[in-house]
Amino acid sequence: MDAVRRAPLDNWFPFGPAVALMKASPVQNVTVRREIFAVTYAIYRKRQASAASLEPMIEEFWRELPRDQVLELIPIILKEAIRGDIYFIKRPMHAYEGLKPKLLPILRELDSAKAEQWERDEKQTFEEIRIAGPSWAEIAEIRRQQESMDVTPAQSPAPYKKPSGSPKPRAVAGCLENEPWCQQNRVEHALESIEEHLKRNEMGLAKAGINRGYWIARSQWKLDTDPLDPNQVSKAHWPSTVNWEVFSVMPSRIFPEYVLRRVKEIPDSEIRLLTWAMLARM
Repeated sequence: MDAVRRAPLDNWFPFGPAVALMKASPVQNVTVRREIFAVTYAIYRKRQASAASLEPMIEEFWRELPRDQVLELIPIILKEAIRGDIYFIKRPMHAYEGLKPKLLPILRELDSAKAEQWERDEKQTFEEIRIAGPSWAEIAEIRRQQESMDVTPAQSPAPYKKPSGSPKPRAVAGCLENEPWCQQNRVEHALESIEEHLKRNEMGLAKAGINRGYWIARSQWKLDTDPLDPNQVSKAHWPSTVNWEVFSVMPSRIFPEYVLRRVKEIPDSEIRLLTWAMLARM
């Protein structure tokens, strides 16, 4: 128990052992189980863990836990499961199918109206999550996982370094090419802006954000293909390729026809094919 209390201060938390400790504690020791849940819930509220981390505790001990927090967490856990099923990394996990029969009866017993509301809105919830599109973090993780599946260690590209005597760093989209932090900030800001506009149903502004993302990618592509100093790594790993992909994937579920038209405008046939392949996986 001391390790559980100390864990947040040490910037880690043993979620599995914490659940095991709850199960191992004597039936009458409700206070210990509530304390473990309280520590875990506080970590979740600080955005240091997902709501799914609390699911085993809720499933096993919901009758002993604070009712309001259980009611708050169940819909969030179910939505996280839906997101995981829609934007899976390697293969569909069918997490929602597994969690719904466990958590919905608990929700129904605690608040039957809320459970009925969930079932009425289930299809709409799926659609809203699809429309929202993957977050930047999900896109980045999908990309990392696909790279690990598609590229063997022997083929992993070494970071490209400009040879000695090369010209001074060139500018791309307002950043110098030797300032990757600047490039990354521009890309992340553009993606976050698109995501916010989509949430507010500001479709015109969202499309303008996509246009800006394509402009950034095209600017990078001009450097990648510079005959005087071309990018030497595999084309799948070019900054222009990655950014054309992410600026196509995020809005593809809301503007499928618009995105498909934009992909046709990618001037490099290989990158165009890579982007089609990325969209097909989604």
